[in-house]
Order: sequence, then structure tokens, then C-alpha cells
Amino acid sequence: MNTDTLVPHDAEAALKAEQDRFDRMFDDIDSKVGQALGAFETGSLAGMPQPVQEAWRAMTGALNAAQLKANGAHSRIRDTASNDALPKEHRERVVRETRDQGESEVNDAIERARTHLAVLEANLRAAAVGSPDANPTSRQLARDEIRLTLDQLDPTQVPAAAVDLAGRNGDLASELLGRWGRAYLQSRGFDNVRDFADIETAAIAGLATHGQGSQRQAASAWVGLRRHKIAGQIDARLVASRYRLGLS
Repeated sequence: MNTDTLVPHDAEAALKAEQDRFDRMFDDIDSKVGQALGAFETGSLAGMPQPVQEAWRAMTGALNAAQLKANGAHSRIRDTASNDALPKEHRERVVRETRDQGESEVNDAIERARTHLAVLEANLRAAAVGSPDANPTSRQLARDEIRLTLDQLDPTQVPAAAVDLAGRNGDLASELLGRWGRAYLQSRGFDNVRDFADIETAAIAGLATHGQGSQRQAASAWVGLRRHKIAGQIDARLVASRYRLGLS
């Protein structure tokens, strides 16, 4: 609800009822965001390495900041807009300035949340995929196994087979989803970034089931980010915050 245009007294009751209805709707959105974040944290973060925990805390802290900034500005806007003791021009100016400042602060907080989510995803991806074996012989054996399986296949069969290999064997995943694997898949005609991303996503989902130890845990958490739509929760918090500021 945009409060730039101040209404006469005979419309205040209807306006308040409409505002209260929208407040409840966006309170529900914020509540569901909190539930999704809590479900992910409870189910996926226990025992995870410190960098993962820190990225998560930074991300949720930024989301909480966006909510607090929006709610604070929302209250100040309503108080100012309804204060008949102040001149109309003054009220409109203060409302506008409060909204502009709130929008800037919310946008900054949301961008921080997105940045920290990217760091979290990268940390989980690295832990799930792992690093290629430091032993050159072991690395060569893994590459030979990949070639032995994939070289004989028609290109249309390669993605599914690559997912099966990487999703069931952590050593093969570190090669196939690393620099060497990307170059190999490009040589087989998969030079589109989206192609590799699809293979990687499905392979990490496989490691969440078939991986071992910390690799499996990281893969499960990486999958959990998608299952709980954490990126979407950030977007939802932005929508709710913008509403509270009177923005579309």
C-alpha cells in the first residue's frame, strides 16, 4: 500500500483494514521463509565445517537485517502519514525519505544475503565434489575409468552415464566435475555451461545418496539448499520487505 497520497479521515478505516489484511499476508510470507530456513539448518548444517556455518550465519543475519529495516521503516512511515499534527507537505517528504532510505538498506541486506548464499553453495560444492587425488597414478586411473565408460557411448548417452559415474564414486566425481572433466565433456560436444551444470547438479544429488562420510553430508546439504528453495526464500523476503515500504 503506497502512502504517498494521504487520504481523508472518512477513508482511514477502510485503508487500515486493507493495510492490516496485506500485513497478515506478508507476515505469513515472512513466517514461511523462517520455517524454510529453520528446516534447512536443522536438517543439513549439524556438524558441517566452520566456513559453511559462518556463511550460513552471515546469510541469515543479512535476511534478518532486511526484515528489521523494512519493519522499522514501515512503522515510521505509518506513524508519520497518520500524524495530522504535522503539515501535509512535511509528512509526505518524511515518508518519501524514510521509504528511500529503507529501500536502500533492504536492497543492501538482500545483496549481502545472496553473496553469502553463493559462498555457502561454493563451499558445499567443493566439499561434495572434493579435490582430485594428489597421487598422479590414482588420478590417471580415475580418468582412464571415465574414458573407458564414456568413450564408447553415443553423445546422447554421455550425460546420464557421466551422472551415474560421478554420482556413485567420489573419486570419479572429483575428476569428472573438475577441470579435466569439463574439458573432456567439451570434447564430446557438451560445451554449453548449462549442459555441465545439469550434469553436476544430478551427480551431486547422486553423491547425497551414494557418497561417503563428509562428502555425502556436504552433497546432502547442497541438495537441501534446492529442496528448501533457499534462493527463493531470499526473493520472498525481498518481496515482503518491499511491500512494507510501500513499493511494488
